[in-house]
Amino acid sequence: AFRLNNRLVAFEQFDIYLNRPDIIAQRIGKSPPQIIKAYLYLHKKRMRKQKLKDSDLNLDFQIPNVKLNTDLDLVTEKETETISITAWDEVYNIKRIHVYVNNVPIFGERGYVLKSKTKSIQKEFEVPLVIGENRIQFSTVNTNGAESLYETVDIIREGSTIKHDLYVLTIGVSEYQDERFKLTYPTKDAKDVMNKLGETSSMYRKIYPKMLLDEEVTTSNFAELKSFFANCTHEDVAIVFIAGHGILDEKFNYYFGTYDIDFDKPKKKGLAYAEIHELLNSIKAYKKLLIMDTCHSGELDEEEIEEAPDADIIEGDIKFRSGLTGVRKKEGVGLDNSINIVQEFFSDTRKGSGATVISSAGGAEYALESDRWKNGLFTYALLSGLDNPEEVGNGDPFITVSEIRSHVYTIVADLSKGKQIPTAREENISQDYIIFGN
Repeated sequence: AFRLNNRLVAFEQFDIYLNRPDIIAQRIGKSPPQIIKAYLYLHKKRMRKQKLKDSDLNLDFQIPNVKLNTDLDLVTEKETETISITAWDEVYNIKRIHVYVNNVPIFGERGYVLKSKTKSIQKEFEVPLVIGENRIQFSTVNTNGAESLYETVDIIREGSTIKHDLYVLTIGVSEYQDERFKLTYPTKDAKDVMNKLGETSSMYRKIYPKMLLDEEVTTSNFAELKSFFANCTHEDVAIVFIAGHGILDEKFNYYFGTYDIDFDKPKKKGLAYAEIHELLNSIKAYKKLLIMDTCHSGELDEEEIEEAPDADIIEGDIKFRSGLTGVRKKEGVGLDNSINIVQEFFSDTRKGSGATVISSAGGAEYALESDRWKNGLFTYALLSGLDNPEEVGNGDPFITVSEIRSHVYTIVADLSKGKQIPTAREENISQDYIIFGN
């Protein structure tokens, strides 16, 4: 750790500035050039995701501060805790305050944004609690982009376990305005998933269903879905399922194929992943899951892939759920290698929506559908797991997020002979929860 003003600050606090294995490797002079290039690329990639440039950074070791002002019981029966904090910085203004419960940002990933310029603020927050463990974390960010250390408190909320609500949104597009891109099973996928989740009604107080199919799937209709989740509370469960074409534009940005999408210009009427992410960000539930059965639904970076011939039907009636853009992983330092390097040398300084996002295929991969499965392959694997909960998990009749994710990964990879590998685009590893059971 660094010692700053008589306190210890972890090295990780300055990863955005100092976690530079490319510089160390270059100065030592023993690493292959392609590895040094990979390290530099990953640094730039992380800066892009933070929307920062090297010229924006001022490494003066000045970080803001946050402290708790409220004495809290470690065990409580209260549904919410009122917690007072003070955030301050001696040089820069305070820009925003983050509040997390079990790694879910209660104000969204942008945090509580201060409207006035100030170097110090005292603020009370009403923090909703769930039955069981609640890890509450506060941090603050200054106008130089530096984040404070986290102030963390763990609270156990006692009480009898009661049922809460399940909000299910399923979206499927088989019929497109451009009839050349018609698919067979996405609308059936959306209906099947909705029906299957409806069988778990005994777990919940009430299930709120919402489906958008074919011509109903437009960007304007999607924008109105926030109202569907408006009454979803922090103790409810929210599941969003999407099936249809996944398209990459000329810059390899992902778009979900709406009914009226222009497959040549997907940005025009296509649904950008950022809009899907923003919907997740607006949902108050601490337990929220997005499942995507489309091509290219995993995370990628445009510099990690290159254009390739458009995919053809690979076997019999098997079809790809993709639009026009064919892509493949680049040779050398590609997705797999960069992910391994990130895990070994880099910290992920992003915090997301708090949701887990299970994608049916990697960012440079295609999703499959076939008459033999009567669904998309990924949906087929998902439904087969929900049909047989005792075989998916530890033998009990309940299925958790981690269990269904492991099941679909195995089944899809096996049936596709490795051509389609599900991934987790986002993952909240701090909580695993039951999504299905009777």
